[in-house]
Amino acid sequence: MRNSLWSGSLKEHLADIDRYITNSEIGIVEVFVLERDNNKLDGFIEINIRNYTAGSLLARVPFVEGWYTDNGLRGRGYGKQLMKAAEQWQLNITSRN
Repeated sequence: MRNSLWSGSLKEHLADIDRYITNSEIGIVEVFVLERDNNKLDGFIEINIRNYTAGSLLARVPFVEGWYTDNGLRGRGYGKQLMKAAEQWQLNITSRN
C-alpha cells in the first residue's frame, strides 16, 4: 500500500516499516490500519508529530504523513474511519500534555 501511495522502492518502504516497529523511525509516531473480514490490510494512516506545520502556532503539531485505502474501497467511509482514529489519537495525546 505504501508503494501505491508513494512511488519508491519496496525495499525503502520495508526499511521504514522496520524502523517504525523497532521504535527507531522518527517520521512516523502512530499507524492505524484498515483490516476487514478478509484478514488483509486494505488501508492505513500514518501520523507524525512535527515541530512546525504551516498555518499552526503550536510547537508540536499532529500531522498525517500518509493516508491510503485500496481503490475498490474508496467512497465507502473506510478512509473516514481511519481519519477518525487519527483524530481520537490526537485528542488523547494533546490531553496528556
